[in-house]
Amino acid sequence: MCTNTGLIDLTMLGNLIDLYGCLDGRFYSQTRHGAEDAEMQHARMVFRHFKSSFCKHHHLLFDGYRLPMDPMAAFFEPSIMHFASSLIRYKDMMAAYDDAFSLDDMKNVIQKHFQINYPNLLPGLLENGELDAQPCNPSLHWTEPAFSIGKGAYGSLQSDTSETGKF
Repeated sequence: MCTNTGLIDLTMLGNLIDLYGCLDGRFYSQTRHGAEDAEMQHARMVFRHFKSSFCKHHHLLFDGYRLPMDPMAAFFEPSIMHFASSLIRYKDMMAAYDDAFSLDDMKNVIQKHFQINYPNLLPGLLENGELDAQPCNPSLHWTEPAFSIGKGAYGSLQSDTSETGKF
């Protein structure tokens, strides 16, 4: 997880875990068992704990930018938004092959998931009031600039430099 490739791979797996219920046809028909739901919730919690822990100990340095960046705002949040948008685009492209649930059902479930888990990200996901209005290449990998991982939390780096030039 301390290499950009490892972090990307782990995050894409975590995004899949986070949005798994949106992909499971049984979610829409309410035929899953409580034990499965509890396991999914636990896996989501573990991934969220990982993201929080990573942000407490690391920052990101993106190619072309000189300043350190917050991993949550610069990587984890854009990643889950892109992942959700890609799922919607993919479902739209493959609608003829999967009738377990409709595209509108998926949009509603993803919107509800973001309302509960990522309310701060929902306005960005709902471009022009539509969940699928955001342009997106339906891919489930990181398509943004390359980055490297630095040691030290982004917040601690910001507080260290806030006093620069003051006597």
